[in-house]
Amino acid sequence: PAKKVCLIVEDNSVCQKVAQKMIQRLGFDTVCANHGGECMELLKAEGGSERFAFILMDFRMPVMDGIQATRAVRDMGLTALPVIALSAEAEHVDDETRSLFTDILNKPCNVPA
Repeated sequence: PAKKVCLIVEDNSVCQKVAQKMIQRLGFDTVCANHGGECMELLKAEGGSERFAFILMDFRMPVMDGIQATRAVRDMGLTALPVIALSAEAEHVDDETRSLFTDILNKPCNVPA
């Protein structure tokens, strides 16, 4: 069976809830991490890297931001795991940073009903 779990990495609890609702409407279960450090703990846990279909990653967070966390995900060898960044300033992201991510979505974003 296909993996149907999205890892949402977002420090703002309201944004977490909004993202959860949007992703759940698409048929995915969700797990939330409050920053990149928690994301890495979940991925390093037994079976963690196989558990998730994709990661929705905020750019700016305490402890470990989305860019640092995505570099760490890629350094773990998880190059095929889609990581979609959420940023209020997506249009200002440089090419090197952009290349880490599968895609970058502008905040706020909408998912069609």
